[in-house]
Amino acid sequence: MTLALVGALTSAAFTLLVVSPRVLRQARWQVRRPALALALWHVALVLGMMLMGGAMVLSVGAAVSVSTRSAEPWGEQVAISLLGWITAIAFSGLVTVISVALERVLGAQRHNRSTLLSLPHHAEQVGGTLVLECETDEPIACAIPVSGGIVVISTGLKALLNPAQVGAVIAHESAHLRWGHLLATRLADLHLACLPRAEVARQLHRTTRLSIELIADDDAARHAGAVNLSNALIRLGVYQNDDTLTLRAERIAARYGNRGRRTLAVRCASMTR
Repeated sequence: MTLALVGALTSAAFTLLVVSPRVLRQARWQVRRPALALALWHVALVLGMMLMGGAMVLSVGAAVSVSTRSAEPWGEQVAISLLGWITAIAFSGLVTVISVALERVLGAQRHNRSTLLSLPHHAEQVGGTLVLECETDEPIACAIPVSGGIVVISTGLKALLNPAQVGAVIAHESAHLRWGHLLATRLADLHLACLPRAEVARQLHRTTRLSIELIADDDAARHAGAVNLSNALIRLGVYQNDDTLTLRAERIAARYGNRGRRTLAVRCASMTR
């Protein structure tokens, strides 16, 4: 009975962790519904890990229990004990891998944050959000979820974009804070750090990064205007030679009506001259 239950939990975990990502990545609706896509990917990961953890705990518990009684058939006792010991060793190794990967992920984030905040800057409140403007020629914008949330932009960003476009970028970064995207990003980073060669981990990482950007794009388009956000993404895409930003701009323009598409087309034409 115990072995059957462990097998059922393991099979369910395998389905969620391995099979469901293969199904989800084929879904074309993810660009239209990024919040739902993000939720499904991470629910599958977390629930799969919980089921796997439950199977491990059950295996170890059964091994401890069977060692104290002899009612079970000899063959089943040996199988349960062996499975329990193997599971205990695997669990110890898993905890070690996760701990090392977590420290690496958090260490990299702390380093990037301290490097950015060490630049000369001044602060101001923009729409209830604390915005730090750092003095660097590179166009930078990011959200830092500390002290109630901080958005960091650079003087280079303000030189590249007009005020309305800068406002759209700030709205985009504020959306990351409001939606709590750091947790999803850390989970995807940790998963990839633990399984760097696994296609499932790489796919989850890519999907998470794209989904949170699309969610923030939609939020910023509603609060700061689709035209302003689209044009900001285009300018940044041209400056950074990043086609992904241009595709995001086209998505916003198409999603929020003909006016956005017409304005985007005019802006694109003017920037290619």
